Amino acid sequence: MRFVTYESPSGGDRVGVVHEAEVHGFEPALSLLDLLDRGDLQREGQRIIKSPSERIPLEGVRLRAPLQPRSLRDCAGFLQHLRNVSATADMPVDGRHLQFPPFYFSNPAAVIGPYDDVPIAPDSMMFDYELEIAAVIGRPGATIPLAQAEDHIAGYMLLCDWSARDLQMNEMPLRLGPAKGKDTGNTLGPMLVTPDELEPFRSGRAFDLEMTGYVNGELVSRGRWNTIDWGFADMITYASRGTVVRIGDVIGSGTVETGCLFEHYCADPDHFRGWLQPVEQRHEITGVRPPFVSFRNTYTFLADGAVITSDSTLRFRSRQEVGSSLTAHGYRVQDVREAPDPRATSSCSSPNAQPEEPDPPGRQFLPAMQIGGDACG
Repeated sequence: MRFVTYESPSGGDRVGVVHEAEVHGFEPALSLLDLLDRGDLQREGQRIIKSPSERIPLEGVRLRAPLQPRSLRDCAGFLQHLRNVSATADMPVDGRHLQFPPFYFSNPAAVIGPYDDVPIAPDSMMFDYELEIAAVIGRPGATIPLAQAEDHIAGYMLLCDWSARDLQMNEMPLRLGPAKGKDTGNTLGPMLVTPDELEPFRSGRAFDLEMTGYVNGELVSRGRWNTIDWGFADMITYASRGTVVRIGDVIGSGTVETGCLFEHYCADPDHFRGWLQPVEQRHEITGVRPPFVSFRNTYTFLADGAVITSDSTLRFRSRQEVGSSLTAHGYRVQDVREAPDPRATSSCSSPNAQPEEPDPPGRQFLPAMQIGGDACG
C-alpha cells in the first residue's frame, strides 16, 4: 500500500491510501502517526479503500510530508559515497565504518513536504541535496535482533537531506557532527510505501530499484538502492542497541553514490556545475513498476534580496573565509585557525587513512563491538 498525507478539497490535511489512481481519504483529524499508533496499518488501509471518507484523483493532489517523525536519524549506509568525497573533504574513511553503521540525529522540526519551498540555510553559498531512502518505524523495540529488525519497518519513503556544505565544513572539525549545516530542511515523501510493495525487488540488503536525482531537468545523480553496504536491518539493530526506537521514528539510509553535488565537485572540480540556485529539482526511485512517485521542490530564500551564487570559484571556502562571513552576519567568531588534532597524542587514536576492506560484515557487527573498557568512552 501507499499512504499519503494530502491537502483535502474539504479543507485541512488528511491521510489517504493511493488506490487505482485515486486517493481514498481517511476521516478528518487523523494523522499517519495516529494510524501507526493503532498498530495495523494494512488493516486500516484496507478499511478505508472499502469505505473512504472521500475519493479524489491522485493527479493534481497537493501532497504533504507523509508524517512528522518523532525522531530522525541519518545513517551512513552507502560507503562508496564516503569514499568518493573523502580526499577532497580531507576526511579519510575511518575503518570503523566497516564495523557498524554510524548515524547522527537530524531535526524533525525541519521536515518539509515534496512540494514545499526549501529555505536555504542562512549565509550558505554552497547549498546541496542528498538523495536517500528513509524507513519509518512501525513497531517499537529495544536492542532489536538483526533477524527481526525489518519486522519493525512500517514502510519506506524518499528523503532529501538538504545540506549547506560551507557551514558543514566549518562545523565538522569540532567532532560533534553536522549541526547548522543540516538543520534547515529534510524533505520526506511523497508516499509511505509498505514493505510488501517492494518485496518483488528484493536484492541483497535492500531492493533492486534505481535512485535518480535531477536538477532543473538535468540528470545529476543515479545509483541503485541494492548497492547499500549497511541495510536498514543493520541500522535498526544498531540504533536500538541499549535504547528504544519508537513508532514514527525515521531512519535515513545516507547518500547513494553520486547522490549529491559534493560528489560531482570531488570528481571533476574544473567542470563542476555549481551549487543549487532557486530552480526546481526532482528525485525519483524507479523499478520494474515504480512504487514511488517523484517529488519536486522549489528553492526559496529566507529573506528578500538574499543571493546565492554557483560561481565555481566559490566551491569550497576555507574555514577562515567562513569565519569572516559569520562575523559579517553578527556572529562572534574567534580564531578559526586549525586547532591541534587531539588524536595525535591519544592512546585511542586510529590511523587517518584506512586500507580499503571488503564489504562490511553486516551480520556480525554487534558481537564485535567493544563498549567501555578504556579511557575514550
